[in-house]
Amino acid sequence: MNKYKVHMMGASGSGKTVLVASLYHRLSMLGPDRSFIIKVPPEDAIKLNDAFARIEAKDAEWPPPTRTEIHEWDFSFRVEVGESRVEPFQITYVDYPGGFLTNPLAAESSEAKALLEDMTAAHGLLVLLNGQTVSELMAGQANAGRVLAKDLAYPLFVVSDTVCPVQFAVTKWGLLEGK
Repeated sequence: MNKYKVHMMGASGSGKTVLVASLYHRLSMLGPDRSFIIKVPPEDAIKLNDAFARIEAKDAEWPPPTRTEIHEWDFSFRVEVGESRVEPFQITYVDYPGGFLTNPLAAESSEAKALLEDMTAAHGLLVLLNGQTVSELMAGQANAGRVLAKDLAYPLFVVSDTVCPVQFAVTKWGLLEGK
């Protein structure tokens, strides 16, 4: 099986864990629009299902921010081919505390230094822009520009030092829709 590692880069609160939970929820079951599903280890399925339930519940607290641990979510893609199942590849999404990117003290840790080394060797980078900050910037809030610049400084440093594909995505799109 081919294995690929993708690092999701984004400041704390940008939605890295929410994105992974939503991705799992959407693609873990067959649908009329696709012929594949994704699978994760059972303990990760429990965590991702819990995170998504919190996201969907209007009165529940959202999943807490990732504060201390780096987590690798292993998504195996399963395709139904006739009567058999084939798992042609796996994508590992690396989720980590967003403070590793913006907090100078956190960046000095050996864990953060190892993460940077792993990022520059990744098969892909997914840079998440916090839609709330982008919305505030569009509304003319002066501080939003400084926040966005701070949130992007480290990811852009990493992006400039890698040769892998890079994708930028805006999270919390509902805050921007129609603007």
